[in-house]
Amino acid sequence: MQSFSGDQSPDKDVEMDLKIYETGPLTNKVLRTILERLSCQYTELVMTASEALLSENPNQNAEDQHEIVQAYLKALYLPLPRHSLRLAAMVGLADCLQTRHEEVGDPKDLKESITYRKGALLLCNEDSPERATIMNELAIGLKKWFDEQGGIEHLEMAASYYRQAFRSSFPGVTILKRSDILDNLSRCLLRLHREKDLVEDLEEAIHSLRTAVSLLPAQDSQRPFLLHNLALCLSTLYFREEKIEHLNESIQCIGEATSLYHPEELRRVDATNNLSGFLVTRYCQKREIQDLEKAIQYRRGIINIHPVGHPDRADILLGLSMSLCAWHRECGGYEELEEAIQNLKEVLFSFSSPSPDRLLALKSLGECLIARFDLEAKVQDLEDAIRSYREALLLHPSGSPTYASGLLNLSYSLLKKYKLQTSKTCDLDEAIQSVTEALSLCPLGHADRPDFLSHLANCLNERYKHCGDLQCLRDATQYSREALSLSPTGDPDSLHILLDLSRCLESLYYHNGIIENLKEAVEGIHKYINGTDSMHPNQCLALGLLASMYAKNTEVLKPFYNVTDVSSLFEKASNHPTASIRNRVAACKNWIDAVHGSSSLSAYQRFLDLADQYVLLTSSITSIHQLLRDVITHATALDAVAVAIECGEVKRAVELLEQGRTLLWSHLNRYQTPIHELHKVRPELAAEFTRLSQLLQNFATSKVLNDSPKLSAKEETSKYRKISENWQAVVEQIRQVDGFDTFLRPPQYSYLRLAARNGPVIIINVSAKRCDAIIVQLEGDPVSVSLPDTRVTDICDIADIFNRETRAANSNGLHILGVLRALWDDIVAPVVSKLQELNVTSGSRIWWCPTFFLSLLPIHAAGPHRGKKPNLCDIYISSYTPTLSALAELDQAGILVASGERQLDRDPRLLVVAQPNTPGQVHIPCIKEELSVIEKQVPDASILLSEKGTCGAVLRYLKTHDWVHFMCHGSKDLEEPFESCFRLHDNPLTLLDILRARRTDAQFAFLSACHSAGIDITAPDETIHLAAALHFTGFRSVIGTMYAMADIDGPIVAEVVYKHLFRRKEMGGAVDYRDSAEALQIAIKVLIEKGVPVERWINFVHFGA
Repeated sequence: MQSFSGDQSPDKDVEMDLKIYETGPLTNKVLRTILERLSCQYTELVMTASEALLSENPNQNAEDQHEIVQAYLKALYLPLPRHSLRLAAMVGLADCLQTRHEEVGDPKDLKESITYRKGALLLCNEDSPERATIMNELAIGLKKWFDEQGGIEHLEMAASYYRQAFRSSFPGVTILKRSDILDNLSRCLLRLHREKDLVEDLEEAIHSLRTAVSLLPAQDSQRPFLLHNLALCLSTLYFREEKIEHLNESIQCIGEATSLYHPEELRRVDATNNLSGFLVTRYCQKREIQDLEKAIQYRRGIINIHPVGHPDRADILLGLSMSLCAWHRECGGYEELEEAIQNLKEVLFSFSSPSPDRLLALKSLGECLIARFDLEAKVQDLEDAIRSYREALLLHPSGSPTYASGLLNLSYSLLKKYKLQTSKTCDLDEAIQSVTEALSLCPLGHADRPDFLSHLANCLNERYKHCGDLQCLRDATQYSREALSLSPTGDPDSLHILLDLSRCLESLYYHNGIIENLKEAVEGIHKYINGTDSMHPNQCLALGLLASMYAKNTEVLKPFYNVTDVSSLFEKASNHPTASIRNRVAACKNWIDAVHGSSSLSAYQRFLDLADQYVLLTSSITSIHQLLRDVITHATALDAVAVAIECGEVKRAVELLEQGRTLLWSHLNRYQTPIHELHKVRPELAAEFTRLSQLLQNFATSKVLNDSPKLSAKEETSKYRKISENWQAVVEQIRQVDGFDTFLRPPQYSYLRLAARNGPVIIINVSAKRCDAIIVQLEGDPVSVSLPDTRVTDICDIADIFNRETRAANSNGLHILGVLRALWDDIVAPVVSKLQELNVTSGSRIWWCPTFFLSLLPIHAAGPHRGKKPNLCDIYISSYTPTLSALAELDQAGILVASGERQLDRDPRLLVVAQPNTPGQVHIPCIKEELSVIEKQVPDASILLSEKGTCGAVLRYLKTHDWVHFMCHGSKDLEEPFESCFRLHDNPLTLLDILRARRTDAQFAFLSACHSAGIDITAPDETIHLAAALHFTGFRSVIGTMYAMADIDGPIVAEVVYKHLFRRKEMGGAVDYRDSAEALQIAIKVLIEKGVPVERWINFVHFGA
């Protein structure tokens, strides 16, 4: 390239000349003035500049660019003979300066580029074909100057040049060029709209894009880009004016754009994401579920092409999660809720720094966790939601409306926590404080003020219930009325305020007795029921509230309303198809409280059915246990039994107790149901049932759902739900098979009575309504024995004394004797009397099935314990069973033995686990002696001693041995009972580990370890302990200990028990595990004869056959 000596600097002259150009057309006089200053020959310079322009060398360096610019500058100062050459030089110079600006970033280049384009424009005739192009490029330069340097006048001037460019374009200008000009104009106008907020700019932008789209053929490659931009402008106009036609057109445009983009084009992904967002927006306005469904479908599609780590993945996941959350609110989909929660956790991991996106994700996660808490009652979800809302508050601009909404979310979750644990008033106080602050940020006229007022009313109503402050109730009523008055008339979303007001008015009526308050409360509920869709989940709450008001105020409301359909209303509430099962359970509880006598049995039955469903929806047994502690209390089942007895329906009482007690074991037992008969008629169904049951049992007894990484929990939960649904479908198919219509339905008394094949089973039902014993026999009807001297409070007191004494280092035997005497006088003696009346002979076996805190007490040792008066152990041989079903199922093996179909072992395979020196535990000195007496009776026993007794080894040996004897430390976990364990050499063998080792032919287990049969006091009717776990896994007879045992008693009891069990072996007889209860009875008598204190010998108990 030719070089030019650049000492001359024509910039000032050029600037002066161009100012002349801008004053008017280029006249001969002006031209002569300029030409007088030019001294070089033009030909060489124009040729050099043209060559540089046409070279299109992408590797031009800064020096090359400088020479090109200098060439054009000198060309401009030559006496050009043709006007077109001068115009070309000026345009070329502007292009070069703009190119250099884009690469170097010097604003001076951009400014001069704009100046020269203006000069070029002055050289153009009105009909010049270059005029539109120059105006378009000039507008681009002005827009760029605004973007970099500011100045709204530059943006306005750019829009003006775009308009002129389009108007000056003529048929010679391509359609593509004209559409480009309109597209550029629309972008400029959209930016003007953001700067000046004038709707006219936005409307003109939309008009420009519509025109641009109309100019292009249907298949033109630029069409999807223009449609995409038009959709974005229309959505902006919608959010400004909220006219649905704008949103509809926006969805139509971007839908067409999505279909026209190439499948692998990045803008197609953006368009699909935008389309999803617009569909969600339309759903929020029109509530058409298909819009939400499509939005979720589209975002799920594009998330698959954005792997973990992709910079756009978190944004798309956030939008998808919010759509899923909305879907759950509308349709109640559990899988969608789980997916949203796991997605949001990933989003928060990606947006680790404070940002608006993290704020939105935190708020959405809080909402989803609250929704899952409402479904599953997991307190951890509530705690996590509160943490999310607290962090979100830190990210809100303080004092802003969004900060107010954050305070409301926090207050809402704190109120839920207070209702769960009403003793912690600090949660209620903080809830009131938060919503009060939020309300101060929402002045009159604010759209959210009604919701804030309504929630404050709820909080104050709860405070009134807690402390009885009438002013709180009056304020709550006033706030509810104000919230209702501020809500738009006919707005279905505000109808929930009617329920809040009705609750306040009902409380006010109970205080002042003004009937108008109660009538207004009832009318409010009627308005809500009639004003909302019958399938709305909150219909359950409204129906239950109305039924409760009718039930509590029947006489007062009878003249005004039909109050006779209370049970019908409660039944509708508890059966509502879209309400959460938690709310349906609550409605059932209110139904139970509202009705009495035989009419309440339907309510109790519905409650137990819902409890069963609730358990089925819960995957792991640890979650089920928490559910049973926090939501489904066994007291309701015990009350149901009391009512049935009161009504003379003793058989039904037995059935209700069986259905409502030990829900956890019943849940697991479903997956162990023997299906031998089904195999004969439908082997494929039997095989599928077995397969799915095994999968579900693996879930139930696994820690995976609790300990899995955040990103895999979604898949685990979804998998469980699908398997559970398939399992239930198979169960329904089995029930269609002839003879299997009752398969896995709550057992009838005709089956339960089989538990008494080898002796009567005595149920002791403890209820606040009444206490009774029920004697179940193989033949005849069950017999109830009233226990009028037994009260719940007495049982609690006795259990407290017993628990305290057995945990003390130096227990007082007199106190324990007092417990045994109280049990005898109030409970056992009346039962023994009835048994003798029923001709149950002395020395017979009997089984106890106690309820409530009686499960913690040694009923087997009850007696007068005075002189020579016989105690229970002198009259009958006592065992325990958690349920009648468990004993009935175990007895099937006894039937096979009795019939000769199964033979007892002459030499049972015994596994002995002995841990005298477990690492980290106190030495157990008597294990060696205990092991010696066992080896004497069972010389071929498999022994895992000390370091050989690892968890893995024990679990392997359990699969091949039908008898087991544990000699080790036992531990009861009061907080997590499923973590109760045997302390082995390497790791604890937990209750959950034992449950996984299911056997079908195991017989006998002796647990010479502390606390092996210690009941969980938080859910005593679930009988969760190590002995019960072994009993469930298939060991038909189990000996265990209720609390910490004395080491020196182990060898004595073991020697007597095994000697009795193997007494027939020397004569060639079989060893019968069913003799273990009698063997333990003999061993206890040996301890008594040796003068062992009462607190030591009553510790040993027997479970099962």
